[in-house]
Amino acid sequence: PGSISILLDSGEIIAGDLIGGGRLMGILQPGRPRYHHWYSDFDLAKKSIARIMEMNPTRIFVGHGGPLEGKDAIRYFNRER
Repeated sequence: PGSISILLDSGEIIAGDLIGGGRLMGILQPGRPRYHHWYSDFDLAKKSIARIMEMNPTRIFVGHGGPLEGKDAIRYFNRER
């Protein structure tokens, strides 16, 4: 909701603020995947993130923190569903 993500030929995804990395705007644990701190529609955001995880990304570039390793993000978001 309100974000776009771009899948690159390399399998990497630019996700912007849809997905967060770390805490305190990515200062702490920047490589740790997490939900962003605010969404206008959390259910829709979760669906968008699930679609991205289905693409089996190799790496995810986020707006704050990161980059995230795809396998770590897949594990985290599949566990959080």
